[in-house]
Amino acid sequence: MIAYTLTSNVAEMAAMMMYILAAIPLPMGALTILFVDLGTDLLPAVSLALESTEKSVMERMPRDVNQERLFTKQ
Repeated sequence: MIAYTLTSNVAEMAAMMMYILAAIPLPMGALTILFVDLGTDLLPAVSLALESTEKSVMERMPRDVNQERLFTKQ
């Protein structure tokens, strides 16, 4: 969930850093950006937080990267 939140907000962080470092004006104000983030990130973050966990996921051996693919048809 933390990785999702950080990666989804890279564009906003980059815009703020360009504003601070290069004095490029922001296309939206800080409060507007916060409202957009709240509206677009709230439901995905809640769904990730409420997702059920696999009970034995930590007991499994790591996958063999040479034999098993990350995504399968299953």
